[in-house]
Amino acid sequence: MTVNSVEILDIKIPDALQDAMSRQAQAERESQARVILGDAERQIAGGFVEAAKAYQGNPIALHLRAMNML
Repeated sequence: MTVNSVEILDIKIPDALQDAMSRQAQAERESQARVILGDAERQIAGGFVEAAKAYQGNPIALHLRAMNML
């Protein structure tokens, strides 16, 4: 049995299709970036909640932290 194979050396994609593919890829990258940013903001907010709990009822520690930030 003989199997014929064809090797494709060069494919020309129309410019309009290249542009559409490029825009779609850019939109997907921007969407993923927004997801990552939202997740980071959620983690930061959780950190603030934990910090608030740590300083709750301890105004001296909170004051020292504020002075340290300055």
